[in-house]
Amino acid sequence: MKKYVLIATLGLMASVMYANDAATAAKKFFDLKGSNDVYSKATMTIIDSNKNQKVREFELFERNNGDTSDTFVRFLAPADVKDTKFLTIGSKTGSDDQRIYLPALKKTRKISSSDKTGKFVGSDLFYYDMESKEFEDFTYKMLNDNAELKESQFKTMSFYVIEQVSKDAESPYSKSITYQNKADNFIYKTEAFDKNGTLWKTMYMLSTKVIDGVIIPTDTLVVNNIEGTKTRIQVGDVKLNTGLNSAIFTIQNLEK
Repeated sequence: MKKYVLIATLGLMASVMYANDAATAAKKFFDLKGSNDVYSKATMTIIDSNKNQKVREFELFERNNGDTSDTFVRFLAPADVKDTKFLTIGSKTGSDDQRIYLPALKKTRKISSSDKTGKFVGSDLFYYDMESKEFEDFTYKMLNDNAELKESQFKTMSFYVIEQVSKDAESPYSKSITYQNKADNFIYKTEAFDKNGTLWKTMYMLSTKVIDGVIIPTDTLVVNNIEGTKTRIQVGDVKLNTGLNSAIFTIQNLEK
């Protein structure tokens, strides 16, 4: 009997150590060098299950506040979404404050908790996906500490495979599995599962660019495995630390 107790104890110790390893590795991603602010222009291509495409162009303003971040998005084209604006104001204690301005209605709508699984301008990104996330928002479990990916873009990389479970009861996902490159600690692939444990979305960082030591995703693909749809976001004209005016990240600017 003592033998089995000892085996169980050693197994528990190993699992705790592996969990600690997962948290330590995951924190390296959250501790990667960032910038005070970022400006960029992007093209979003939304592909439905019949492979029909919608292309949208927007500019993105982001500001780092230390523990939180704010985001302002303004759509430039096509005409049916032009001047649509989206604002996220980060919160340390709860859900981020999100609002969208709809020019056709000349109205600003606050995104409520029940709307967080709504699709951001018809894409495969939820409003929840647009919120800022911090290290403390998750628990971590190491699934593999030396994995490879079959996708050609990642074949020279070795990955930590880490399961993340959100502490937020309103998260639409039961868990996410991240693939974090051991060389630069950046996450290049994420698998998100629904509450039934079914693989819902897969996100790939197909290409990145390093500017002043900051890793910037320049080509991102989000695959909705349940609905058979995809969203691709390609980013260019990236500028860091330009001293973005704080007035950009206000409701007044949203409605201007």
